[in-house]
Amino acid sequence: MYLRQLTDEVFSALRGYSGLENCVIIKAFPFAKKPAKLAHTVITVSPDTAVFENTALGEESAYGIYAVGIDVFTPQEQGSPAENGALDFVVSALLPLKPSKIELGGFKASDSLGAFCSHCRVTFSDLFNTEDD
Repeated sequence: MYLRQLTDEVFSALRGYSGLENCVIIKAFPFAKKPAKLAHTVITVSPDTAVFENTALGEESAYGIYAVGIDVFTPQEQGSPAENGALDFVVSALLPLKPSKIELGGFKASDSLGAFCSHCRVTFSDLFNTEDD
């Protein structure tokens, strides 16, 4: 289905981006906290939100938006994801996918992980095929 494919494209774009080669990039299904201190930047990719409207009765397509959620965790020793450049690299990796919007959230500190976290949402607007492959 198109939603899984789009999430996989975002995941592949991040994994293939040269600026993120020292980061661990994983799919987060479901998002779960890990009880260990981070040694490297970790980026998780998961479906976020979707809103679809039928374009015509009886057709297998809909116009709408689909967002992929990205969480960037950096060890506190490296500074926040904005400070160490991880968010810049994430945005640079996503731009070739032509998203309609990229939102970057605030930062949270997690002492149990020894990390800073920032949420990013990349939104795509398009005519989506709703048929299963």
